[in-house]
Amino acid sequence: LRTWADAWESGRPVKKAAVLIGTPGTGKTSAALALANEYKWDVVEMNASDQRNADAIRGIALRGALGQTFSGTGEFLSTKEGKLKLIILDEADNISGVEDRGGVPAIVELVRSTRQPVILIVNDWYALTKKSAVLKTQTEQIKFSRIKSVTVRGVLRKITKDQGVRISDRALGLLAEKSNGDLRSAIRDLQAVATGVEEVTDTGVTAVSSREVEKTMYAVMDDIFKSKDAAQARRSLSEVDESPETKLLWIEENLPIAYREHMDLY
Repeated sequence: LRTWADAWESGRPVKKAAVLIGTPGTGKTSAALALANEYKWDVVEMNASDQRNADAIRGIALRGALGQTFSGTGEFLSTKEGKLKLIILDEADNISGVEDRGGVPAIVELVRSTRQPVILIVNDWYALTKKSAVLKTQTEQIKFSRIKSVTVRGVLRKITKDQGVRISDRALGLLAEKSNGDLRSAIRDLQAVATGVEEVTDTGVTAVSSREVEKTMYAVMDDIFKSKDAAQARRSLSEVDESPETKLLWIEENLPIAYREHMDLY
């Protein structure tokens, strides 16, 4: 991310947009906002709660990307000179349906024409690239892995110390394991079990259900085509609830999307 941001700072970005790919709760949006903070960039953000059809994206994201910014009261201001702005489109893979009509072509237009750095945040990368192959060839893709339970536990420990919550190491470990790599969910679970009690017990934590993680075919395709570990690719394929025939059809359909060169396809 910093390498991509440095290219923007020097005025020579090879790819104008970056795509942060990963399951929920792995820090994609936090990383984008942290990057903007570190580089002192303003932020123009659109998320799933916004209407993101073609007009909305052009009216907000494109106007911001082509040399406009927001004042503290939300007014557009010209920025021919001055610092960069980061345009963030959260949950970009969820743009579909009547309410988001024309949204994907508008994103492609944004990626091609922007004069400001753009970050797209997605859970299912293949869901988006199936709608436009341009996004795959003209963006910098950065994959976020599930967060290890030991890391989740360390973050939860810092929070409990900061908030004055008494909790055992075992209880912290249980919360971390049940989160299944989703840090945001782990923090919410901690808040739920710590509210209204002086001390969080192991018994209180065991009531928290494990976070169900369902592998989608989009995520599996990403693992298969990008993994350098055959065993890992096979494990990912086994985790999705589809027939072998359906899995093979998915692979066949996505091969020309994942690989452009004839020799790679061969």
